[in-house]
Amino acid sequence: MLRAARAFSRSVIAAFAIVACTSLVAPAWSAPSSDATKTGASNGRRKTSGRGASAGADRDAKRTDEKKKKVDLDKLEVLSRFSTKFKCCEPRTKNIQRIAKMMDGIVVEPGQSFSVNHFVGARTEDKGFVAAPSILDLEYTETIGGGISQFATTLYNALYDAGFPILDHKPHSHYISRYPDGVEATLSWPAPDLVFKNDSEAPLVIKTNFARDRVTVKLYGRTPGRKVERKRPVLLERKAPPTEFVADRSVSPRKQKVERAGSPRKSVQVTRIVENPGGKRRVDEDVVVYLATKRVVRVHPCRLPKGHKEYTGESCSSKKKSSKSTTADGAKSKSKANPVDPP
Repeated sequence: MLRAARAFSRSVIAAFAIVACTSLVAPAWSAPSSDATKTGASNGRRKTSGRGASAGADRDAKRTDEKKKKVDLDKLEVLSRFSTKFKCCEPRTKNIQRIAKMMDGIVVEPGQSFSVNHFVGARTEDKGFVAAPSILDLEYTETIGGGISQFATTLYNALYDAGFPILDHKPHSHYISRYPDGVEATLSWPAPDLVFKNDSEAPLVIKTNFARDRVTVKLYGRTPGRKVERKRPVLLERKAPPTEFVADRSVSPRKQKVERAGSPRKSVQVTRIVENPGGKRRVDEDVVVYLATKRVVRVHPCRLPKGHKEYTGESCSSKKKSSKSTTADGAKSKSKANPVDPP
């Protein structure tokens, strides 16, 4: 037991020494994602029938321009493409377009792994990123580079459909309807990261383009004989989001104003089957759990449910009162309330 413990200790120290060496291209050591970053990512669990994945990939010291080698795309094939839409002209749009521009033309050599965080680095204003909403502990907050997870999701889906091994990724903490169920990725600095490997015998080229309302990732390479099947997501659980009522007298008693739609708690199982020539078959299975986010609704105080901290029991019904006057001959006639004297 003592000898085994010492051997394990030496292996751990050696692993950390390897990670510190930036000349490593595809290390076998898998770096755990840090929960201390509080990025709000969910606990998607990957079950892979193939070899264990590495999260500390692409540690080489090549410069950014060396990653964008000139490759004749005519000699390669379009392996996959994927697009996601967004609202035009919001601050997050600038961040999505900025990271897409940075990633355009990346070349990942055969057998090499690639880390998006390692390549892009910390998101700063000097790099062209701006402040925009991002998710922190299930709440939205302003951060530099907010919104780039949409690009990560777009890239992830392109890689997913092309059958490349995903070495490290995390889904969002809550369900976002514009993304495919369970097949999406969040990105923050220094973690979560998106790390993948080019397991083909040809260079993998990432091409990106964007418009006012969408971003697209297209992958070029050669994977002869490879077949990829994306199974339909299986819904394992779904619960409606909790509702928080906010008292607001400006809202009519007969109406309500939804300030935030919220998202349900749900868990889905997603499966990808990759078949390569020679009978090599890999099954990637993820169980992704999305946490619920509260639905916020503004209502008139009379509509607050019992138990609410501002509940008063106020009635929402109002009785209309009419004033009556009697004429000189004893006849009754209706008079308008709050009469206004003529000028």
